[in-house]
Amino acid sequence: MVKWKKTVRVAMKIFIGMISLGVLLTSAIGISSIFDIASSSEQNIQTDPESSELSIGAAGNYFHTEMNFNNTGHFDFENFQVDVEITLQNKTSSLNLTVLNNTLYGPATLEKMSPHFINMTATNETFDVARLYEDMGSSWYDPYLLEYMDANPSIDWESKPIEETSLPYILHRYDIRITLTIASKYNLNLVDFDLAYIEQKTFEDFYPSTTYEQLREDLILEYAT
Repeated sequence: MVKWKKTVRVAMKIFIGMISLGVLLTSAIGISSIFDIASSSEQNIQTDPESSELSIGAAGNYFHTEMNFNNTGHFDFENFQVDVEITLQNKTSSLNLTVLNNTLYGPATLEKMSPHFINMTATNETFDVARLYEDMGSSWYDPYLLEYMDANPSIDWESKPIEETSLPYILHRYDIRITLTIASKYNLNLVDFDLAYIEQKTFEDFYPSTTYEQLREDLILEYAT
């Protein structure tokens, strides 16, 4: 009887050891796949800046972008989800205004050894534009420009597209920060996969080769003639 118990005990140890080894090997393969995907992220995870759109306004906010995700790994990505957070960051203070904070895609399953085209759109009407208006001093326009208008009443300002000056003025005061977060389960739910892409858009990105002050002077010269 003792000998039989010893045999069963040894068999159980071997069986448990085989299961542990299998899990270990599976985990090793999964982690290796994750490393390959992450280390080659420029090739495997690509967004298209040309397809990206961002609209901010009192009627609501809209963001659209596209992503190519090439799952070159040995397992499916399960509960794959992409979230976006867009903030306006005041350049002279610590104030951040969250414009969008939404799930762009998922949760979904991305099959192994396959490329995936992901079309992502988010809308949000909860952003209080009045907060931005208040932080800007209760005006969409540069005070310098308003003073120039008051000092030159002979110019027919009502016929000028003054509203076009508000965008460069906002970009002069705020940076746009876009954070894409990818979260998923991988390798039979044994591995958590998390990646974050952060992109900062500045005045220089929208108006290269010029300063805001120069752009403002050019606009004033154009409107005054």
